[in-house]
Amino acid sequence: MKLWMRLMAAMLLIAVLPVVFLTRYATNYFHLFTRQAQEEQMSQAGWMVTELFRSVPDPDERQRLMEGYSTRSGRRYRFYDPERNVVLDAGKIGQVSFEHNRDVQQAFESGGTSARWWIRPDRSQLFYYVSVPLKDEEGTVMGVAQVIEDTNRITWALGTLHDQQLRGVWWIAAGCVLFSAGFSLLLTRRLRRLQKAALTFGTTGTLPDLPMKGRDEVAELARGFDSMAVELKRKQAYNRDFVLTTLHELKTPLTAMHGASDILASRDQLTDADRKRFAGNIRHQSDRMLGLVRELQTLTSLDVDLPGEIHEELNIRDWLEDVVERLRPGLSHKVEVKVDDDIDLMKMIPNRIEQAVTNLLKNADRYHSGSEPVLVRVERKNMIITFRVIDQGPGIKEEDLDRIFDRYFTTVPRDQPGSSGRGLGLSVVKRIIDHHGGQIFAKNNPERGAEVGFAIPQT
Repeated sequence: MKLWMRLMAAMLLIAVLPVVFLTRYATNYFHLFTRQAQEEQMSQAGWMVTELFRSVPDPDERQRLMEGYSTRSGRRYRFYDPERNVVLDAGKIGQVSFEHNRDVQQAFESGGTSARWWIRPDRSQLFYYVSVPLKDEEGTVMGVAQVIEDTNRITWALGTLHDQQLRGVWWIAAGCVLFSAGFSLLLTRRLRRLQKAALTFGTTGTLPDLPMKGRDEVAELARGFDSMAVELKRKQAYNRDFVLTTLHELKTPLTAMHGASDILASRDQLTDADRKRFAGNIRHQSDRMLGLVRELQTLTSLDVDLPGEIHEELNIRDWLEDVVERLRPGLSHKVEVKVDDDIDLMKMIPNRIEQAVTNLLKNADRYHSGSEPVLVRVERKNMIITFRVIDQGPGIKEEDLDRIFDRYFTTVPRDQPGSSGRGLGLSVVKRIIDHHGGQIFAKNNPERGAEVGFAIPQT
């Protein structure tokens, strides 16, 4: 069901239900009020019958007067002597029941007015009975006057009220439907615009104007959708550049390998030294391609949480010295490790942090110069452990400090002789530290060189 239809149904329910309950309450109250009023009128009529017996001694005259009362009022009058015998019966209102006559008995026994009702077995008509006692001067009950009346007038009034109630409910329901439909369509108009914009963006990649004015939920949703669209476009551009750069990085070694292999295959007069040189070039370019593929594979794997990778608590000093020892054969400079004395265990994913430290050390070794070693410093502050890799190279340009962790960004031009950086090592470090909930940083030292590292919280 569409949203505007749900809103219309909810508004209709909210509007109609109170009306139904109020009219039902009014009907019940009207029924009670008319019943009480009728019983009061019947009590007055019963009192009039008792006064008639008190003031008119002639039975025939009483009967004549009572017949006249009955004709004008539509009621039936009966009078019972102390032995519960009927001594007067005037008026006919249909077949009624006098079985038990509880109202008459209660009037004799209590000396006060009594009332009851009776409904026909076929539930076609309801009757009220009211009995009023006739007392002498000493308070002794000398007889009881019984007044009987049907409820045709009340039934007609209640039926009329019920018809008016239904008619009113239908009119209110129709008005509510029209109002709810208009209001719901107006309320969901901006949602429909947002839906249309989403479909357009999904089909063409172009985002139309969105209903972002206001402070309601629809405006917030539109602003969020706009931000999402901008972010998607940014990521699409980034992925496009990523693919183009990757193709360029693969094209360069492949071109060199293709040229070297053509020379080896087409020139028989090459000397052994030339053949070794071209074969070495092919090996060098294939190693470069293999390294690029490995780093791309690492970046791809870091985009999701790999199964089986769990955090372990290790002695940071021993672990770091083992990592540096494994790297020494491939480094051009010495490495010095300094770990604060208050650091013992560290919780991490060992192979991932080892990869991060390895990339930082290789990057520092590439730019380091002088006789001093590359410094790896590990510190603790509160519940955060920080790794700092400090070199004595040329440093990082200020405009590049915020970009060195981007994929394929390198401070050395790729066409420069001897350039081996592919711009992926530090981006791998960034993804690893993101997985650990930490932060990376890079800055220049006041005197010389750069400091690149990361901080990981310990829970």
